[in-house]
Amino acid sequence: MPDGIQSDAKEIGSSKNNVTIIKCRYAPKGLQLLTHQAGGIPAALKYKPWLYLLLPLLIFSLFFYTLIQAKRHDVIHANWSINTFITLPAHLLFKIPIITTIRGEDIARAEKKIIDLNLLKFALNYSDKVIAVGESILNRTVTLLPQYKHKLRLINNGIDRSLLEITRANEIQKQTLYQLVTVGSLIKRKSFHTIISALKDCENCHLSIIGEGPEKNALESQCKSLGLFEHVTFLGNVDPDSITNKLARADVFIFASLDEGRPNALLEAMATGLPVIASNIESHKEIITDETNGLLFETGNSGHLSEKIQLLLSNQELRVNLGLAGRNFIIAQELTWEKCASQYIQAYSDALSA
Repeated sequence: MPDGIQSDAKEIGSSKNNVTIIKCRYAPKGLQLLTHQAGGIPAALKYKPWLYLLLPLLIFSLFFYTLIQAKRHDVIHANWSINTFITLPAHLLFKIPIITTIRGEDIARAEKKIIDLNLLKFALNYSDKVIAVGESILNRTVTLLPQYKHKLRLINNGIDRSLLEITRANEIQKQTLYQLVTVGSLIKRKSFHTIISALKDCENCHLSIIGEGPEKNALESQCKSLGLFEHVTFLGNVDPDSITNKLARADVFIFASLDEGRPNALLEAMATGLPVIASNIESHKEIITDETNGLLFETGNSGHLSEKIQLLLSNQELRVNLGLAGRNFIIAQELTWEKCASQYIQAYSDALSA
């Protein structure tokens, strides 16, 4: 949605650190179910089709609040391509430049459906600047719509610098139980079932899954059927500090997504010095060099993932070296929110001076 506007309960303004958030109502509070669930609007519509009835109300609400706010601002920043459509009336009426940030979901959908491709084309056409949050997103967008290459700019997502200050506890060579962790919305695209399947061949390990979503019941059933229920803990949604603490105490981080844009969870795990294993999709391969600063496994292949897990758990030196290399990659690439913010400020300035 447009930056500065959250689709939530009633309209309310709050200001902190020069940031004002306007919450807009699109349905009675108890029915505002489109934008507050794991996986966002696409997952909500997939698992609860009746929510399509609320979609026009949400769009109208965002149109209205954007129009009201736009005349008092200099730049409109739309997150995801659909929001460029929502901001267009304000853009045309007040001649305010639009900056659109496109993410993995935008490209994945555009590659599959013509309607989403046209929506992405619309966003690129009317935006003054278009930000891709990862190199693979930028490259895939250029492949789909090369005529808009001149508008595209790469601004990588970042991490909080405090993650780089975490000191990992010294490992004991022979542990009785290794701690594996993964983070994400419990939706099919995240492929948590691949991780669970891989555990059946691994000994002396426990998996913590952080996140909520519509696939939780299916994943719990999978754990039971494989006899792994005592080896997997579903932690649900936890606060950021708790996630950081979990990463600091874990031995291995696993990320099995079938498709991603620029996965913050993976960057954050690397920043803490935690060795990572990830599926070998393009967005992961731009971050991880296999056997250098992490391990890659064949996407969706639980057997191959199991081999990688066992390799790490049996080799303390490899775990330590990969963890340090991952953290050094984050430092060398300056993947921090401070750098990300400065690049966005420059993009705003360029749009205003164009």
